[in-house]
Amino acid sequence: MKFSEMPYERPDLDKVKRELGDLTGRLKAAKSYEEARAVFLEKEEAESLYRMFGRVYRDIPPRWRVLVITSHPEFERFFGRKADKKRKLYNGMIKCDLYQFSR
Repeated sequence: MKFSEMPYERPDLDKVKRELGDLTGRLKAAKSYEEARAVFLEKEEAESLYRMFGRVYRDIPPRWRVLVITSHPEFERFFGRKADKKRKLYNGMIKCDLYQFSR
């Protein structure tokens, strides 16, 4: 498909402004870092993204590596593959894991 044939829809600027205002309000109301982080990604959205990452991973070229840092305890289950290497990290007091996948 040529670029000129790609569908384009002009974004509704009023809707974008409302959503940005809502996001800003939720960030200001957050009482902790964990709450502020949750504003950007709800758990279901994150799990959906992890599934998508897993599907995309199957198509990457051989000898490439994929590194993912997340605090989600079941990342590998949603990604669809067990990591080749896993390292514990901390973002402040939040436990995170670094997952390494090799092709």
